[in-house]
Amino acid sequence: MALSARHLRFVEGILAGKSQADAYRAAGFKARTQRAAESRASELVRKAEVAQELSTRRAAAVAAAMEREQVTADRIIAEVAKIAFGDARSLSEYRRVNCRHCWGKDHNYQRTDGEFRGAQEQHVEHEADRKAHAAICGEKFEPKPFKVLGGPGFDCTRAPNPDCPECKGEGEGKVRVADTRQLPPDAVGIFAGVKRTKDGLEVKTYSKEWALDFLGKYKGLVKGGDLHVHLGEKPVAEMTPEERARRKAELQALLKSKPPEKP
Repeated sequence: MALSARHLRFVEGILAGKSQADAYRAAGFKARTQRAAESRASELVRKAEVAQELSTRRAAAVAAAMEREQVTADRIIAEVAKIAFGDARSLSEYRRVNCRHCWGKDHNYQRTDGEFRGAQEQHVEHEADRKAHAAICGEKFEPKPFKVLGGPGFDCTRAPNPDCPECKGEGEGKVRVADTRQLPPDAVGIFAGVKRTKDGLEVKTYSKEWALDFLGKYKGLVKGGDLHVHLGEKPVAEMTPEERARRKAELQALLKSKPPEKP
């Protein structure tokens, strides 16, 4: 089945480096929230027709690039530049967020809406059991009030309350790891994978130092580990065949070492 115009624009957005959610919206699809856009885009990209179109276009792009030596070299440099200049904060970040007492009524422990409803239901069930037990034993039943504590409405992303007597306005530290399906283009290049350890998830990135050294050597700015200005460097398009061959050999020598990963 042929893809619609919106589906084709979605595919083109993905191939252009947009995140799935951004490509979804740019194609003309509607979503009320960012989470809804991410969810629907993830479903769309798995559709057989869309997946096939993506695969076909990617294969064609790789084949075309392999036929053009300069495009391949440019792509390599562009990918290394993503490592050198990418922002690792797009992958993970450390936040200070409110504690459970920050915004609760009278600074008592605050539950989420779901936790609050669950606690109410448990209280009703517990009181029913107590009442039945009292009837069986011939005892007087005295109902116990539900403990509201700090009430419902806890939002784990809300900022700390500077007047909180429990955390003194410091809140709690939380580590957030990004959904790698939705990474911006500049973060995709530095992402080297995720490793699950006994202490949790470990986000790995390629070494910025290696990438900067690579680019410095390729552009002639670094020799023997020292930075220097290389005068007379010409664009590849203006080089003679001999100069292009020399630069290609230098690039291949630089590529012999795989960029090291950093946790």
